[in-house]
Amino acid sequence: MQDLDSHLERQLHWIGAADGKATTIFAIDTAMLAVLAALTPQKDAWTVFPAIVATIAAVLLLTSIGGLAAATFPRVAGPKGSLLFFGGICEYDEEDFVKRLTHPDLSEMTRDYARQVYRNAQIAKTKYWCIKIAMIAIFIAVLPWLLAIYALY
Repeated sequence: MQDLDSHLERQLHWIGAADGKATTIFAIDTAMLAVLAALTPQKDAWTVFPAIVATIAAVLLLTSIGGLAAATFPRVAGPKGSLLFFGGICEYDEEDFVKRLTHPDLSEMTRDYARQVYRNAQIAKTKYWCIKIAMIAIFIAVLPWLLAIYALY
């Protein structure tokens, strides 16, 4: 049981690490968008080149923010009837939960841990895929963003 508990903690750490990356990337995305917005000329002062590179940069930065939103949006579906997952715990009335937790069926508890580890691994995989998309979008956005800043400034 101890091994499963440490395995579950590792999965939860990966999820927290993905959320930590999202905060930094979001700050960079919004700062880059703010600079673009600050340098945006009046509607009739646009020329073709700055409009194209600024639009490409903005779309990529917004794509990055979309990936971050998908990564950080809570995924609360978990194993039903779990003694570990908060959603599963709340399915029990208080006394039934206390009884099941204080007199556990060890094979049921082991299975519950394994299911929870698996579910958290799925969540971590999805979060990292979304963070990857956000990072790719922001890296690609750098060149058109720099060109837009140069052309608009």
